[in-house]
Amino acid sequence: SMWGRQCHTGQMCVIVDEAAFGGLLHFENAGHAVLVVCLAVLKQEWEQVMLALMDATAPASALYFVFVILVGALFLVNYAVAMLCLAYVEVMKKQEEAKRVANAAVNE
Repeated sequence: SMWGRQCHTGQMCVIVDEAAFGGLLHFENAGHAVLVVCLAVLKQEWEQVMLALMDATAPASALYFVFVILVGALFLVNYAVAMLCLAYVEVMKKQEEAKRVANAAVNE
């Protein structure tokens, strides 16, 4: 086969019926696939999952992780900027309200 590991002459191949990392990290259902994507986006243990996937399929599967990490990193940066902007707007509204209350108290 052209995918996965190859058994050369003099070697013994063994098929193990277990997913990587104790069966937690695989793409067989949506929940576990989301876990793998989250690990890749957060850059936690993603390289071990990528290597296991490359062993099981093809070396080109590394492109999936490159894509997920790039898109995920852009998403996280956009999310962080949005949260900072919302916090800034909220602080500015509170300051404007405090100024309005202070001006109203002085004018009375």
